[in-house]
Amino acid sequence: MSSRNFVAGMLLVLLLGLLFWLWLSRSTAPSTEQSAARADAAEHREGFVDTASARGPEQKQHEKATTTIKAVSDSGVRFSIRRELRISAPKPPYGSAYAALRPGAEKARPDVQYQLGLMLYRCRDVPVHADVLKAQVDLMYQTRRSRGWEVDNPALEEKGMRASFRDCIGVPEPARHEYREWIQRAADAGLMEAQLNLMFHL
Repeated sequence: MSSRNFVAGMLLVLLLGLLFWLWLSRSTAPSTEQSAARADAAEHREGFVDTASARGPEQKQHEKATTTIKAVSDSGVRFSIRRELRISAPKPPYGSAYAALRPGAEKARPDVQYQLGLMLYRCRDVPVHADVLKAQVDLMYQTRRSRGWEVDNPALEEKGMRASFRDCIGVPEPARHEYREWIQRAADAGLMEAQLNLMFHL
């Protein structure tokens, strides 16, 4: 008889424990309103584009170089994906491009800073003066080396050196060494392409 009472007591304890667990899980489960609030909050997290909030002029200019995709997951969570459009260096002549890009870069536009950095990178080793170019060409023919690399076809190399010289006319000499600074600024401002390619322009 005592064993039956013991079994009945254990069953009662288990039943009460199960009821308590069900009550606790129901009370802690998020409501539909809470889920919606969390989804709204997720849309405004750092790293997502909130097209409804106010922005400064520099940020608005930067967003012209981005594409925002908004979607809703199967679970009902809304999210936004920001995709940067590919930014490339302007075409030569770089002198006029430098004059056009510099004001926007100084106004902290990341896309323009990155463009300016890419362009200056192409002029980083190009001499400003024609006599310096002539000396480099003569040395290249003598040593069969240019910028630390062996040259198999000096005539072709000379053609490329003179083309780069023409392309970079009008770009100030001090500015030609600022390419890393401008790419770094764009990367620090959050431009993804600048962040990914910064290591290749060090």
